[in-house]
Amino acid sequence: AETCNGTSNSCPADVFQPSGTVCRASAGPCDVAETCTGSSATCPTNAFLPSGTVCRPALNECDNQETCSGTSATCPADTVKSAGTACSDDGHVCTSDVCNGTVGAPACTHPAKASGTACPDDGNVCTRDVCDGTSLDCTHPAGNAGTVCRAAAGVCDVAETCTGTSATCPADAFVSSSVVCRAAVAGGCDIAENCPGNGPNCPADVVQPNGTVCRAAAGECDLAETCNGTSNTCPADAKKTSGTACTDDGNACTSDTCDGTSNLCQHPAGNPLGTCLTQTQSAAGTCANATGIGTVAWTNPSRAQTSNDSYATAPFSSSGDASNYLKCTNFGFSVPTNSTIQGIKVEWEYSNTSGGTIQDNASRIVKGGTIGTTDKSTATAWPGTDTFVAYGSSADLWSDSWTPSDINSSGFGAALSASQNSGGSRTASVDSVRITVSYVTCGNGAVDAGEQCDDGAANGTAGSCCAANCTFKTSGTACTDDGNPCTTDTCSGSSNLCQHAPGNAGTVCRAAADVCDVAETCTGSSATCPPDGVRPNTFVCRAGSGDICDPSETCDGTSKSCPADVVASSGTVCRGATGECDLAETCSGVAGQPCPSDAKKASGTACTDDGNPCTLDRCDGSNAACQHPAGNAGAICRASAGVCDPAETCTGTSTTCPADAKSPAGTVCGPSGVCDVAPTCDGTSNSCPAGTATTLGAAPASSKFHTSVTLTATVTKCDSTAVTEGSVSFIDGGTCSSPGTTLAGPTAVNGGGQTSLTTSSLSVGTHTITACYSDTPANFGASSGSATETVSARIRII
Repeated sequence: AETCNGTSNSCPADVFQPSGTVCRASAGPCDVAETCTGSSATCPTNAFLPSGTVCRPALNECDNQETCSGTSATCPADTVKSAGTACSDDGHVCTSDVCNGTVGAPACTHPAKASGTACPDDGNVCTRDVCDGTSLDCTHPAGNAGTVCRAAAGVCDVAETCTGTSATCPADAFVSSSVVCRAAVAGGCDIAENCPGNGPNCPADVVQPNGTVCRAAAGECDLAETCNGTSNTCPADAKKTSGTACTDDGNACTSDTCDGTSNLCQHPAGNPLGTCLTQTQSAAGTCANATGIGTVAWTNPSRAQTSNDSYATAPFSSSGDASNYLKCTNFGFSVPTNSTIQGIKVEWEYSNTSGGTIQDNASRIVKGGTIGTTDKSTATAWPGTDTFVAYGSSADLWSDSWTPSDINSSGFGAALSASQNSGGSRTASVDSVRITVSYVTCGNGAVDAGEQCDDGAANGTAGSCCAANCTFKTSGTACTDDGNPCTTDTCSGSSNLCQHAPGNAGTVCRAAADVCDVAETCTGSSATCPPDGVRPNTFVCRAGSGDICDPSETCDGTSKSCPADVVASSGTVCRGATGECDLAETCSGVAGQPCPSDAKKASGTACTDDGNPCTLDRCDGSNAACQHPAGNAGAICRASAGVCDPAETCTGTSTTCPADAKSPAGTVCGPSGVCDVAPTCDGTSNSCPAGTATTLGAAPASSKFHTSVTLTATVTKCDSTAVTEGSVSFIDGGTCSSPGTTLAGPTAVNGGGQTSLTTSSLSVGTHTITACYSDTPANFGASSGSATETVSARIRII
């Protein structure tokens, strides 16, 4: 409005508020203050900040930033990310990382996961890997009953399973030592191996030692077969060679030899030197009745002295009658005094012509006139005609010992008693008796005519090379062992002495006494067993696991025994951890068990943070080192340094934090308050420049030409407190960005945010004076304020 100046009849010319004068204040963070144009009385149309202009920055990753709608002065209602939205991981596997959804107090929260939720495996099969509902980290209580925690390492091992109540795998157990782990192979020379009872492996396959009898001799003409110490199979069944002497059957009229096919000694008829001798006497010098048996006396006993169909008889009247002895002696034998009696055969010539049944009651030998006790009678009925019936044989000594003088004595002979086993009167008739004595002269210890040798009682035994028939045993016939395995024990065929020449090449002469000893064998050319030797110090005598847990033992080259078994104690580290994601392996302490397979921590196990928020810090289950793959999408990797610097978040696909970006220039970064416009970011700085308001006062508001006018600029923050830095320039006409005439400045504001200019140089007319505030560096935003000064001409009265 114009007012009269008190000196003129006319109303001053119509003037407008200077350009920049606020004519409609900002009504909210999305509104802009309108200012006068300086040429119109109308305030410009109400306008708002462009759509998309940030009017409320996000406080954190769980908050949303709000932007102006472009049609309203009001910033939209504050919103946050919905509850349950994933946010930055706190590094604990048993927490969920989710936004709380609370408007006004958005935050990334980390509540415990539900009890029973699976979490990373600790590598122990006897534990469950679950969250417990209260702990931030994975728990590993005992469980998984029945799960195999230690597999069987061999045929003699048993698999251990989890108990379900302990996190520790049960102690390693093994199959009982009574269990056969390798059956003996058929063949007679293999040995069944049993589990050791304290280890997982079946012992090494062994066979019976060299010399072990695998097929016993089935007779004196069979050979025992022995294992050779290397083969499972017993050698083929072999017999002694044909002609090998064997046990004498006592009959000098037979040969006693093996035939090469039978296990038993054979006794074919014949004697190579004809040394089997016999004498037969058919006439007794005396035959008489002798009591001592039966009740019926013989009639005419002398008629039995010769065979002439004149009979000695025994008359029986009833069944059961038995005769006395018919005793015949004095046969007149002349057996040589150096003879050996081989057998006595008695032949009675008798008959029963009276019918009924007559049989032997007794048939005995007479020695020195005394009837013997050996009875060779039979129950065979006597024949109806004269017949010689034999008792004894050429090899039968009637259970007695005999000398040639016994045979040649007049008291040598035979006695016979008969009996009736039928009713009525019956008569036993004896015509004669003859005796044949078999004897040899071989065996008297003297080499007689027709003999090659005679070792007496030793003839035919293994200790003599003289056969039972006083001939040399054939060359190669086995004889008594001299106890030396490196000599042969055979007859030469030309001597009665056993020969012991060097031989038996390959035969074990000194068995191995232990695993580090070696068996010595005969050379075949020496009767002496080679010197005792042992295995070299490179020979493995006890196989271990092949590593530090149970190294194999080797012989020491001097001792016959394997050194003591050395097994690393349980818990000894056999493979150290090579990184934080590797597990150290330890020995079990059990013989034969190697260092466990190399194991790593379970995939997903947390490991050392590399300090990069855009990587995961997890073991991958295969590498020993902690792995840091890209991850953590949405996690803040560069925090906001100011309201004009939005925080950068990880992409989840790159390990690098995105480039640092600033809010675009012009982005409203604070409320306008008393300021003309809300402060905006400059596009390069992190901070939002503080908004300012500048007012300009002119005193007086109207002046005369060439009089002083004081212009005072006051700069305040949007909260009305004084700005204490920066400077003000005073311009006449134009705008701060396109100034007219600069009256003064820039002049620093004082502690009260003011600076003044006193001038008398304004020309006559209406002046729009603008105070332009700026700050370098831009800690405070620029602002301006205008005032109108009317300068009138001075009236001169002449």
